[in-house]
Amino acid sequence: MATHLKNLSDFSHTTIPSGEGYKIAIIVAEWNAKITGALYQGAFDTLIKQGVNESDILSLSVPGTFELTGAADMLLNKKSDLDAVICIGCVIQGDTKHFDFICDAAAHGITNVGVKYSKPVIFGVLTTNDEQQAIDRAGGKHGNKGAGKTNLLDAIHYLCLCKSYFNPIDSQQIKVDEDFFLVQGDFDRTEKNEKISCGLKRNQKKSFKRNKKEYDKLADHIGLFPVVMISPYDINLIMDGSEERRRFIDNVISQTDPKYLDELIIYNKHLLNRNSLLKQVATTRKLDVTLLQILNEQLVSSGNIIFEKRKQFLVDFIPLFNQHYTFITHDAEQVSLVYQSQLNEQRFEDLLAGSIEKDRLLERTTTGIHKDELLFTIAEMPLKKFGSQGQQKSFLIALKLAQYSYQQN
Repeated sequence: MATHLKNLSDFSHTTIPSGEGYKIAIIVAEWNAKITGALYQGAFDTLIKQGVNESDILSLSVPGTFELTGAADMLLNKKSDLDAVICIGCVIQGDTKHFDFICDAAAHGITNVGVKYSKPVIFGVLTTNDEQQAIDRAGGKHGNKGAGKTNLLDAIHYLCLCKSYFNPIDSQQIKVDEDFFLVQGDFDRTEKNEKISCGLKRNQKKSFKRNKKEYDKLADHIGLFPVVMISPYDINLIMDGSEERRRFIDNVISQTDPKYLDELIIYNKHLLNRNSLLKQVATTRKLDVTLLQILNEQLVSSGNIIFEKRKQFLVDFIPLFNQHYTFITHDAEQVSLVYQSQLNEQRFEDLLAGSIEKDRLLERTTTGIHKDELLFTIAEMPLKKFGSQGQQKSFLIALKLAQYSYQQN
C-alpha cells in the first residue's frame, strides 16, 4: 500500500453506516505505547463519531503485538455479543528476524480468529522500518491509521503552547498533499476575546499570531493560556527515560514563570556551545581553557537558577500530587515523587571541574541540571517496574490533576 502517496485520515464519514447499537472491542499493545496510544485514541474517537455508544466500547491492553491474537480469541469466546474486534499494535524493524516472526504471527493469527468466529477482527497493526514511519502513520503527516479526524484537543494544545502534544516536528502537521497548515482559535481571557493563530508553509518559518500581531519570540506566548493535557502518550512519563520527566517539570513551571523558560533556553544554548567545544577538542587535541572557563561560568549561572526553581516547584507540587493520589486511590498505597539532582550533592562549578576528563572522552557535558531526574516510586520501589497498570494510570492522573491545581494557584 503506497501510504506515502496519501493521508490515512482522508475519507468521508458520511459514506460509513452508523455504528449505533454495535458492541466493539479495541485491543491495544503496550509495546511502542507512544504509537499505539495515538492509534487507539484515533480508533476510539472515530467509533464515537460514527455513533457507537461509549458504553459499548470495550478496551483491553496487552503487553505486545504478539499477544493481540490470544486476547482477541479470548474476548470473542467469552463475549458472544461483540460485533467486532479492533487489534492495534506497532512493530518496528530491528537488526534481527524477530520483526518478521512477530508480523507474520500477528497477521495470520488475527486473520484466523476472524475466520474462526465469523466476525470482523481488524488488523490495525503498523509494521514499519523505523519509528518515524510509525509516527507519520499515527497522527503525523500521513494522518492516523486508527482515526479519521484531526485531534481537536491537540489543536487547542498547539495554540496554547505553540507545538503539538503528539509530534514536535511542525512540518509533519502538514497533510502530505497540501502546502501548508493553519490552526485558529478564539480564547476568552479576563473577559476579553483573544484570537490566536498558527500557520506553517512548507520550508518556511512558523508564523504564530495573537490578535493578528506576530510574535517576535514564541516564548512570549507560553503561559498566556495555561493548559493541561491528558492522553495515552502520558505513559511515557513513567516508562521512558529521565528526559520525559524533566520535560514535564519544565512544561509546568514554564507556564507559570516566564523567566524560567527564558533561563532554560539560555542554559540549553550554553550547553550546546560547551558540547561543540568538546567535540572540537576531540578533533584538534587542543583545549581552549579560557573559552571553557567562560562557558562553565555561563552554564553555572543559568543552571543554578533553574535548579533552585525546580526545587521550589517540587516543594509546592508534591503536596498537591499526594492530595489527588490519596483521593483517587482512597489512600490504598504509599507513593512518592523524589527530585534527584547532582547539584544536591555538589556545587555546579565543582561538578564541571571534576568531570572535564570524562567530558572530553565522551565529547559532551556529563554533569548539570540536564541530568536531573524525578523518581516515581510506589511502596519505595520504582513505579515503572513494580506498579500495576492501574496504579500507573492512577499515578499519571494524579500528576495531571496536580498540574491543574498548581497552574490555578
